[in-house]
Order: sequence, then C-alpha cells, then structure tokens
Amino acid sequence: MYVCRTVGNDPLANGGFFSLMIVALRSPMTTNYANPLLLALLLPASLLAQADAEAAERAALEAAFANQMSGCRMTGQFTEAGSDKAPQLDSYKIAKIKKLRDEKWQFDATIEYNGKSVTLPLAVDVYWAGDTPTIQVTDLNVPTLGRFNARIIVFDNQYAGMWSGKDHGGHMFGTIERQAKPQAEPQDKVGSNWASWRGPDGSGTALGNPPTEWSEDKNIKWKVPLPGLGNSTPIVWQDRMYLTTAIQTDEDGPEAPTRGGAGGEAAGGEQGRTSGRQGRGRRGGGGGGRGNNPKPTKVFDFRVICLNRNDGKEVWSKSVTRAVPHEGGHSTGSQASSSPITDGEHIYAHFGSRGIHCLSMSGELIWSKDFGKMRTRNQFGEGSSPALAGDALIINWDHEGDSFICALNKKTGEEIWRKPRKEVTSWSTPVITEADGNTLAIVTATGKSCAYDVKNGDIVWSTTGMTTNAIPTPIVRDGIAYLMSGFRGAALQAIQLKGAKGDITESANMLWKHNRQTSYVPSALLYGKHLYFVRSNNAVLTCLDIETGKAAFEGKRLASLRTIYSSPVGAAGKVYLPSREGVTKVFKAGATYEDLATNELDDVFDASPVVIGDELYLRGHKALYCISEK
Repeated sequence: MYVCRTVGNDPLANGGFFSLMIVALRSPMTTNYANPLLLALLLPASLLAQADAEAAERAALEAAFANQMSGCRMTGQFTEAGSDKAPQLDSYKIAKIKKLRDEKWQFDATIEYNGKSVTLPLAVDVYWAGDTPTIQVTDLNVPTLGRFNARIIVFDNQYAGMWSGKDHGGHMFGTIERQAKPQAEPQDKVGSNWASWRGPDGSGTALGNPPTEWSEDKNIKWKVPLPGLGNSTPIVWQDRMYLTTAIQTDEDGPEAPTRGGAGGEAAGGEQGRTSGRQGRGRRGGGGGGRGNNPKPTKVFDFRVICLNRNDGKEVWSKSVTRAVPHEGGHSTGSQASSSPITDGEHIYAHFGSRGIHCLSMSGELIWSKDFGKMRTRNQFGEGSSPALAGDALIINWDHEGDSFICALNKKTGEEIWRKPRKEVTSWSTPVITEADGNTLAIVTATGKSCAYDVKNGDIVWSTTGMTTNAIPTPIVRDGIAYLMSGFRGAALQAIQLKGAKGDITESANMLWKHNRQTSYVPSALLYGKHLYFVRSNNAVLTCLDIETGKAAFEGKRLASLRTIYSSPVGAAGKVYLPSREGVTKVFKAGATYEDLATNELDDVFDASPVVIGDELYLRGHKALYCISEK
C-alpha cells in the first residue's frame, strides 16, 4: 500500500484543512484492498503529528512576536502621497500586545503623530506570510487624530507599510526598538490621558490594572475634599486632573452673570452640596431621590479646578462665571453635571445656561460663549457634555424651547454652523466618528437620533426608536454605533455606519435591536465583545453579545448596590460599577457573571470612574479618591 498526501499551502491559515488522496494497490497475494481499519489507525496519527508540529511552530512565532512588540517603540517616518513634503516623524509606543483569538490581537499603544498623543487599546489583525507577521489596522478611530487604516510588515527590527486617513495616505517605515524597563515606571507613562468623560476611545474601556479591593483605610493613595457640588466626571491629561464644580455662596445677587471672576474659594460651599446627598441609599433617605430642588436664590460660583493627580493637591482654581441659576434641577442633580473635555492644549468646560468656557492648561480664560437659558423638562436640570471634532466643538442644546445643535471654532468660540432640532429635552452627549469619508456627530434623542456632518451640520442619517429623556452617550467601535435610552421604555440599537443614508430605521444598516432592561442615566460599557448596562437606574445588570445582539445574561441583581447614575468602566478583565450608596461592585468581564469584590466608601458617587495606569479615581459628592495598590 502506498499513501500520497496533498496538504494545503498553510494548514493553519486554512483552518487545519488537509486534502488526502489515498492510492491503494492490490497486493500480489490477494485481490482485496488494504485493510481500511489499518488506514484509519495509521493515517490520523501521522497527520496529527504534523499538525501538532506546525501548530507548535506557529505558537513559537507568535510568542516571539509578542515578546518583540511588547514594551517596544516603533520610531520612523511617514509620507503623504501627492505631497512635496519631506517625510514626517511618527512614533508608536507599544506597552503590551496579546493574542485574543484566531488573527485578532490587542495592542496597548501610545500613538504620537503630528504633535499629538493618545493612548488606547487597539484591535488589530495579524496575518502571517511564512514566518513574517503582517499587521492590519482597519477603520481605526483614534480620538483627536482621526480614523486610519494601515498595512504593516514586520521584519527583524524594521517595519514598513502603507496607511490611509480620511482623504489622504502614504507610506510608513521605521525601526522597532526594545525599551529598557525602568525600576519604577511612573503611572502617567501608561494610559496617561482621559480626555473626555468616557475615556480614550469613548467606550469606557481603559488600560491599566487598578486594585480590585479598597475601603476608607485600604488602598487609598489620597483623598481630597472638594468644594461645592458637581456630578461631572473629571478628565486627565498627563499628571493633571481637571473637574468642574458649582459652589453656592452666601451672596444674594442678580441673575445676570459676570464673567471671569477672581480665584479663590467662595463662601458657603457646603450649602451647595446638600441636594442629592441626604440619602446614602440603604443608610436612609432614598438614594434615588424624587422631585426637584427649590429655585436658587443665592449666587453660585462656577469653577474649573486643576489637581495634581499624583498627590491630589490643587494646582489652580478658576472661577469662570457667577450667577443665580434659574432652575433648581433634580434633587439628585447638580449645577455642574456636564463633564469637561480637552485636546491637550485647552480645557472646554460646559456649564449649560452659564456658558461654555475655554481655558488654557494653566487656567487662563481664553473665551466664553453664552447661549442663554435652557428650559429643561420638569426643570430637571442640564447635563449634556461637549464633543471635539478636529477644530470644531460640538454642542447639543435640546430643551423645551428652540432646540439646536451647533459647531464652534474651538480656538475662538465663534459659531461655525447651527442647525435647529425638533426635540424636547435630552441630556445626550454627541459622539464623534467617521464613516464613508465624513466626520459625523451622532446624537440620540426622543424624536430622532441623527448623524450630522461636522463640516456643515447637514443630517447624513437618522433613525427613530429611542425613549423619552435620552441620556446615555452612544458608543462607536469597528464601524458600528450603539445607541441606547431607558426611561419609560427600553431601546438599544446597533447601526452599521458604512453606507448609512437618510432614514435608516428599517434599513439593513439597523443590524439589531434590543428592547429590554436598558439604562436611563448611565451609559453602557463596551468591553471586548460585550455591552454591559443596568436596568433603568437600578442595580440589575445585563451583558449583551454585540455580534448577535443577544443577552449573555440579564436580570443579574448586584448585591449591596441599589441606585446607579455612574457609568461602568472596564480594565484588566474587570468591570467597575459605583453606586449612589457609596458601594462599588467589581466583577469579572465576560459572558458569565463572577463577583470579585464589593467596596464601600463614605460618599455618594454619581460621576463615572476614571482609570489611569493602575490607579482608579472616584469623584464623590464630598471628596475625590485616588485608589491604588499599597
């Protein structure tokens, strides 16, 4: 008997496919064919042995690749096709890479390009040409930089390839250098920026590995009291943390604001913190809260504060306006609920009816713009945050009056365009993304959720289906937008951005819908292939598979938590979810719920967590905490 084997060019790349051709010759001693049982015994062993050897060889290549790229810096140049410019410098610091499955890898990287820097986890594909890896980056959205594609070949300690952006592209090439590991790497070297309230890529996902357990006397690096009250989430740029607050003073005064007040803390700060803090949930008083605060009669001091995030000490504090708010807001709300945003050059602080203010990183007031007074539904207060899209600052102004969306020149505050919106009050923050060569600002709302062309404000596509009081911020990843709301109903939509035009409510771009147990105030977390969100504002958790739109689990009650306004974050395979009762639940990310820790602090948490390196920052009503392993 003779056996002839034909093997695919790359059995691993072809899913382990083997084509076998067996030629059995009649024995001169018999007219029977070779024993089929003997073939069944001999052939699989031979084939499996070769497959195992090839798999071991590929595993060795992948391990060597991961070792080469983890802790390296790719330093080189890039060109722009059709340009006479000399090649420009660019740099990519890779903290760590790991294989997820098949060709899917994750690169934890800091991208330095054209004078800007951003740190985030990158989802890339790695294919092999023999023993040579090829990195493929497809439709990657890099905050503050744009959306990119790239194909890069790695050979020894060199790389080369091609890249493309929105309307340009070219070549890239350079060297790969291993970075010497310092004795103690500063925290701000890994994931050092949290430029907007939902983190580096807007999904709530972070680099780093914060502690799993803490308390008032365990793993607290520092704790600092905060003046006034603000439910806004802090932002971080390198070693500085920026937050907004509204301090109720003892001063009776006119409602007309005076811009650019002097530095220093206003009197009576504690009075501004009473609303929303009466109830520590299970400690009594009703953490969820109902009704509104009375209309203020005192002047509030609206401030932007900068802290050194290494020790929590104040670097500067700037009063941007002083005014008597015209609405009291919800009893669990604050007069400083909109989160700031930064491009690393300026801070943009939005106080709604008290104006949008641009400050330098050192606290100098550059410009302010006043849009007048919002009339919010049931006088619940204001809370939408601004979004940055290149040189434009996008503002969503939905209320019970004439609603609109507009783009401001981020350098001057001058209005670029304004578009009316037939919407009632929403608290949704725009998300910026790119699709089909256009930069879009996507905003959810009760009437229609719309994608606006950032250049001119034209509506590219729209869809219905959200509930009243739209609050959660959309998430975009890999060309798919996830829109959610959850007041007096439930709505979650997955929208394919490529090719989306006009009314897409019933089009093929609507990939799937989920209409159960979605969030009212908190935004969702997109971590790996799962969306995590709670039912309304309650501690009842759903984990959804984004590929199918089906729940991995739902209706999971989180013990010791009751009312949740904060949005979850994910880091190091864990999910962190604070509550208004001062309790933060930490559980394992994945399709099966696994409780890891329940941590309690003496505060109320409405702002969302921030993760920088191995540190977790929690802003409460009374204090700001830095949680770090000790």
